[in-house]
Amino acid sequence: MLKAVCYYRHEPPILAKKVSILHCEPDVVTVCKPASIPQVHPCGQYRKNTIVGILQAEHDLAPLFPIHRLDRLVSGLLIFARNAGKAENFRQQVTQPY
Repeated sequence: MLKAVCYYRHEPPILAKKVSILHCEPDVVTVCKPASIPQVHPCGQYRKNTIVGILQAEHDLAPLFPIHRLDRLVSGLLIFARNAGKAENFRQQVTQPY
């Protein structure tokens, strides 16, 4: 007889500030990232408490492709594309010299 095994993952706390969606279109989503929330990918100690995880859980926004990044301790504006092609297009525009 097999026993069910449950694993519990405890993540470090983040600030209880809301992630504000500033603009949402079919191809792009712009949000205001509060400080202390990791940005995008599940990594290290964080799996659910990331900007992408919160937007998926609370606003059913998936998939999201980051255009740029902000460090965990920095607040600011984040732009996500809703598909990989649009993300690459945005990245090329952001990295082009003036």
